[in-house]
Amino acid sequence: MPESGKPTLKAQLASEVAHIRQARPDIAITAVADGAPDNWTFLESLSPEAQAVDF
Repeated sequence: MPESGKPTLKAQLASEVAHIRQARPDIAITAVADGAPDNWTFLESLSPEAQAVDF
């Protein structure tokens, strides 16, 4: 069963983005997700350089 609120996935993704930014600050991060508001609230906290909605 999916984890409510996706805390494990969000923590893993935030850690990966932080690692990538440290190792390769020249790479622009793009957030891609569906229209679910909780996805975008989380992704905005990662300060992506670009965003795209997956229709």
